[in-house]
Amino acid sequence: MRWRAVSMTAGLAVVLATAMVLPSAAAPGHVLTLHMVELVALMYAAGPLIAAAAPIRPGRWGVRSMSIAFAAFVLAQGAAHLPALVRLEQHGGWAHGIGQSLLLVAAVGFWSPVVSWPAARSPLTPIVYLVAAMPAGDALSIWLMTTPVPAYSGVPRSDQRSAAAAMLCGSIVLALAAVVIGWRAIRHEHAAALAREHAEPRHA
Repeated sequence: MRWRAVSMTAGLAVVLATAMVLPSAAAPGHVLTLHMVELVALMYAAGPLIAAAAPIRPGRWGVRSMSIAFAAFVLAQGAAHLPALVRLEQHGGWAHGIGQSLLLVAAVGFWSPVVSWPAARSPLTPIVYLVAAMPAGDALSIWLMTTPVPAYSGVPRSDQRSAAAAMLCGSIVLALAAVVIGWRAIRHEHAAALAREHAEPRHA
């Protein structure tokens, strides 16, 4: 369908944009912020857009497979905050490309069960799945905002706070996705109820 092509194009455009912006392009004192903006763009924009166009295992997600996708998403996001990996990626080159690729793969896997969840099934599972992912990113943001010592060598506190603010955008996307899933379920149930009413025989 046309919307799938649009979604895939938009997702790939986000990937291309993040790939073209190298860590060396960041303004002085904003290297960590750029790193986190790229993370949010890949995991909370490109990931769901690409998954919506071409989800992995559509309609065949269960608790076990969703748990694996969830763990990969949370671990990838956490690893992207490790000082050693941040320093490595800031040099650009192959490390930057591999890091972005891993984040994108984890994101597409995480969002695939959400975007392909059948409207006829209970929305509770994907809603809990999305809400459960929020504390991981929020905890990292709070850590960056409140740590009394610099979390990264050579990174000013102002850069840490800006990076933390960027990370909070991820929770907003997760919350909005949960609302959409719930609203879609309500609309589906309403449509089903109307269909049952029209299907009932009318008595004089």
